Amino acid sequence: MKWLSRSLAIVLLKISGWKIEGDLCGIPKCVIIEAPHTSNWDMFYGMLFKLYYGLSIRFLMKQELFRFPMSYFYRFLGGIPVDRSSHHNLVGLLAERIAKADKFRLVITPEGTRKKNCHWRTGFYYIAKEAGIPVVLGYLDYHRKAAGVGAVLYPGSNLESDLEEIRNFYSGVTAKFPESFCLL
Repeated sequence: MKWLSRSLAIVLLKISGWKIEGDLCGIPKCVIIEAPHTSNWDMFYGMLFKLYYGLSIRFLMKQELFRFPMSYFYRFLGGIPVDRSSHHNLVGLLAERIAKADKFRLVITPEGTRKKNCHWRTGFYYIAKEAGIPVVLGYLDYHRKAAGVGAVLYPGSNLESDLEEIRNFYSGVTAKFPESFCLL
């Protein structure tokens, strides 16, 4: 089945002119930032990355999208519904779930929306820190037509210096709609 998924990804990448960069195969547990997030196409190219490597990758989505019949489809792809209307200790619950698993790769779009948002949510950082796993900087660079992963960051004791490293990484990445992308 993995060969079929990979073959499909290769064909779709070739048709679209995109390439895959980086590799997650040696990282069994991590939180992956997917940025910039300015288009519905972001999920498509993220799924091609997942299919290309045949990885189990989970991702957070607003629960409003999990309506019949799409709820089955999103769960099949790895979606985890999130109620954004109130706080439910999501950081603690996800960190606990990840800690108990042998493998768990979680994708989060810290912008939280496709609209311009200059205040990234830092839940990704605290989930990784509490679970004792790295944050992997994933990207979709529409200028270079590349989907991939780059730097691996282990949350330290200084949030601001870690966020500065993240800002520097994403400063060279081009969003589908650059006017809607704002760094931290």
